[in-house]
Amino acid sequence: MKLATQTSRVFAKFGEDEGLHILADAGYDALDLSMFSMSCDPDCVWHRENYREHAAELKKKCSDYGMYFNQGHAPFSYRFSEEGVFENRFLPDTKRSIEIAGLLGIRNLVIHPLHHFVYAGHAQEIFEKNMDFYRSLIPYAEEAGVKISIENMWQRDPIRKYIVDDTLADPSEMNAYIDELNFFSPIFNACLDIGHVVLVGREPAEVIRAIGGRLEALHVHDNNYLADQHTLIGQGRIDYGAVIEALHDVGYKGELTYEADNFFANFTLDEYPMVAKFMADVGHFWIDKYNQL
Repeated sequence: MKLATQTSRVFAKFGEDEGLHILADAGYDALDLSMFSMSCDPDCVWHRENYREHAAELKKKCSDYGMYFNQGHAPFSYRFSEEGVFENRFLPDTKRSIEIAGLLGIRNLVIHPLHHFVYAGHAQEIFEKNMDFYRSLIPYAEEAGVKISIENMWQRDPIRKYIVDDTLADPSEMNAYIDELNFFSPIFNACLDIGHVVLVGREPAEVIRAIGGRLEALHVHDNNYLADQHTLIGQGRIDYGAVIEALHDVGYKGELTYEADNFFANFTLDEYPMVAKFMADVGHFWIDKYNQL
């Protein structure tokens, strides 16, 4: 198993060139490209005319450090209540993120399901919306040579204000989505967000075993079972010993990919390289546990 991490915070704070240097020195094998800026910055590099050339340069720079891009994360933060946002911004950006993933050699691109609705009582309606959405992306993913990883979500009850199930939180629903979509094209798999699992009252080891071979990507982080803290393993209450055993039991072949950037939050920029290395060391500790099973 290889170790990867998202690029979001380090690239935002230091830029791509210095960010690559920091993460390579820290000991990461691979990177999960965060394309979140596409949803909030109209002048971000991925909206410019030379985005293809930039992707080629970024891929080479990453390779020169001995790393590769294993995953990507499509943008998702949009005001879907505003007229035209879905058709004119979200869909075009998602399709471009698929192309970018292909240019970078990314194997799995995480694309959130449509879930900006009240889930309770509307699961079938949301399922149908997502079937239409994901199936519309198949030609772009096939052309780019990219798999689409769908992620388990959570939401707050709009009245009682506590966390409840959302789209794909139930592993049986995750399996149903993947099996239905793969009938049309075998390019879909699960990205299990470990932190999201516990927020909705499930244990990750049980969910991993329920999803089984459909699981090809991870978002690894920790929390206190109460908030989506996205912090480092060991800073919350998740039993990562049980997680690692379950991943081994289902024959997981992907990377251990961090989505734990909030661990950086209380450190100065001067400390980031040291913190990145500590995070990598923790990741390698758990990978060693996996390899010893």
